[in-house]
Amino acid sequence: MKYRLLIFTTLLALISFLGWRSLHGFHRGPRISGAFAQDAYVWQRDWNGPVQTAVRESQAELPIKRLVVLSRQISWDETDGRVTRIAVNWESFC
Repeated sequence: MKYRLLIFTTLLALISFLGWRSLHGFHRGPRISGAFAQDAYVWQRDWNGPVQTAVRESQAELPIKRLVVLSRQISWDETDGRVTRIAVNWESFC
């Protein structure tokens, strides 16, 4: 008896959902065409000369729309997380 009740309630929920979707339509977001925006994520522990040069050159040569600098590292031990801040050389982005 419990098995039949479970099947009945599942089918009722499915039929209700499909009925609601048919009334409100299956709307999708607007179609977008064209090239994808180029984003870059940079994470470095040591912002030395070669890294700074690579960042500057990539901004000049590549069509990067947004450059995201990841300036934290999260390490997980058994139960605790530890956040390490990375010293970013922000002048290298100017």
